[in-house]
Order: sequence, then C-alpha cells, then structure tokens
Amino acid sequence: MAAALMSRTMSGKAEEGKSSNMQSNAEMKKAASMRMLMEQQNENQKPSFGQVIANDHSTHGSMSEELVLKECGKQLRSGILEKKIAGTVVTWKTQGVVLTDRMICFLNDDGVIEDDETVIDYIPLHEVVQLMMEGENKSEREEKLCLIIRTVEGGHNSGRTYVYRMKTEAECLEWHKDMSTGLKLAMKAKRQEQELQEIGDSKYLWLRFKAKKLIKARTTHIVMSVLILLNFFVDVYEAESLPEASSSDGVFVRTVGILVTAFFTVEVSVAAFAMSENHFKPFYSDPWNIMDLMVVVVSLVSLGFETDPQLKVLGLVRIFRVALVFRQVKSLNRIITALGRAVVPLMNAFMLLLLVSCFYAILGTHLFKDYDKNFFGSFSASLL
Repeated sequence: MAAALMSRTMSGKAEEGKSSNMQSNAEMKKAASMRMLMEQQNENQKPSFGQVIANDHSTHGSMSEELVLKECGKQLRSGILEKKIAGTVVTWKTQGVVLTDRMICFLNDDGVIEDDETVIDYIPLHEVVQLMMEGENKSEREEKLCLIIRTVEGGHNSGRTYVYRMKTEAECLEWHKDMSTGLKLAMKAKRQEQELQEIGDSKYLWLRFKAKKLIKARTTHIVMSVLILLNFFVDVYEAESLPEASSSDGVFVRTVGILVTAFFTVEVSVAAFAMSENHFKPFYSDPWNIMDLMVVVVSLVSLGFETDPQLKVLGLVRIFRVALVFRQVKSLNRIITALGRAVVPLMNAFMLLLLVSCFYAILGTHLFKDYDKNFFGSFSASLL
C-alpha cells in the first residue's frame, strides 16, 4: 500500500507539473500575441514619408497636406537627374528635379514632370550654402560631372548634402548657372521679406528704410563724389582767377557753391533721418557724418553773410569736403583707415625714440658739458 501511495503521489505531482507548464506556455503565447498586436498598431500609427513632408509644410505654413509642384513657384529648369545614394555600395537613382525661383524640388521618376505632381523633398534656395561642380571620379575626371548642393545646418534639410550626376558637362554647367541665378533671386527675396517683417505697417519705419537704401546706393555715392570733385575744381578756379562777384565768372562760382551746398544739405538731412534710431547714435558715431554736418552748417552760415568779408572766409571750409571722397571710394577709404590705425603705433614709436634721445641727452650733458658748452651746456642743447 505504501508503494501504491507513493506512486500515486508522484504521478499527481507529475500531472501538476505538466499542467503548470502548459499554463505558463499559454501565458507566454498570450503575451507574445499581445506584443505583436501592439507592434502592429504602432506600425499603423507611424506617419508615412508623405505625411512627414505634409507635417513639415504645415509647420512652415506652406501647404495643408502635400506639396504640389505648381505651388513651388516659377519654374526655371527641370530634368531627370541621377541622385547619389551613399551606403556600403554607392548607387545612383534617377529622380525628377525642378528648379524654381524659391526652391529645388525633387520628384519620383515617372518619365514625365507635371505641374500637379507631388514633391517628395525640396531644398529652399536661401538655405543653400554651397553649390559646386565636381568630377564623378576625383582622381580621374570623367565625362559625367556631379553637382553638389550643401544646405545650411539647422535648416529644413538639416545640413544634408545632395549629389546629382549629369549626362554631359554642358548640362552640368547649365544647371549650375541656373541654380546660381536662382540662389541670388531667392536671397534677394528673403532679404526683402525680412525687411518687410522689420518694417511692419509703420510708415515712419518704411520711410526710414527707403532713406537708408538711398544713402547706401551706389548711384548716390557716385553723384556725391562727382559733385565734391566739381566743387573742388571750382574752388581751385576761384583761387586762381579771383573773379569779381558781379562778373559772369563770379556768378558761376557762386551758383555752383549754392547748388552743391543745397545738395549736401539734403544729403546730410536724409542721412540723419536714415540713422535716427537710438536717438541718432548711428549717425553721430561715424566721424565722417560729423565732418559732413559741420561743413554743411558752416557753408550755410557763410551763404547768409556773403557781404561780411570776415564771415565770408568761413565758406572756405567747404574745401575740406573733398576729404569725403575718401569715404565714397573704397580703395581710398582703406588707405585712410590704415593710416588712422597706424597713428597709435607711430605715437608709441615716437615716445620710445624721445625717451632714448632724452636718455642720451642727459648723459651727454654730464659727460661733455666742460668740453663744449654750446652743444652740451644744458639738457635742451644736448637734446637738439
């Protein structure tokens, strides 16, 4: 009986172990099926590439869902190019590329580029930091050239580099030329957009912005330089001939002086208005502006007192206006800037030379005063 009882006990334990193993296996299968179900749900919830692009467009305020080619701006050039896919093995994938006045659009290669085609990726032109051509093989330049497009860090493309291969060198040159033109147009449009954002709806800021552009314009600098030189040569003629005030030459000299003074009065007023932010700090921080203002004020005072010979002499101050030509011509401005920066080092060298001369003058006075009082009788005589 004891043996039978032990056998029953062992068989019961075995059956209990089998049931527990079966229960654990069932739980493991159930957990695995739940995990697979959750992974499948996560995969279904992941956005597709088109949805990612659409979300990116919505954040930038461009489109609601998908970017369509006809919404990318005016098309400048289009074609089917080969895109470099970098990996363990470099491969080339054909892709549609469209250059517009705002961006470079990339499309799926279906052989035909249509306006209603969906854009799978794009590069804003104002975010292109480098555009260059390079041979497919650096060691040996082949017939096909590559167009390399580098984007800005932190931009829409996160600093990625795009490489596209062309069939011929002429095609690559044409793409490079058109993209360079598009880059200039996009950068100009971006600057205008930023300027409009800074100006807003304020008419005062708009007028100040226009005045600043007028002052910085190349045409304005050329006109100012011509008038300054004209006024200088008229002053030289006046000093040479000394015409009477009632003569025709005297009237000509006076008329030219009045016109030039009126022009520069308007110029300095516009410049002051253009630099009126922060209580005119940008205006009076520039020494050239202070000099221009002083010349204009003195010239106006001299015009009002032409009958007084003593005050009329103040009009000669206008000859210093020719120094403003150095400001207008960049090469001359560099020379003046370099000379101004050299003043302090030259003063330091002069002080060092003076100290050395004084040192030897003191020695010479004490050593040679009994031999020659004319040259070494005192410190000043030794120094000279």
